[in-house]
Amino acid sequence: MMTKKKFTPSSDVDQKQLLNDKVEKARKNNFEDDHVRRGTPNGAQGE
Repeated sequence: MMTKKKFTPSSDVDQKQLLNDKVEKARKNNFEDDHVRRGTPNGAQGE
């Protein structure tokens, strides 16, 4: 698998990058929904 060879140094980095991308997309897609759900001024900033 060439993809596996790309992330040989650390599979942790790949997971972190994937999670980061997922979170970023989720924030952009469910920004309003999340904000309304929490109902707080810094609900979007809840890390």
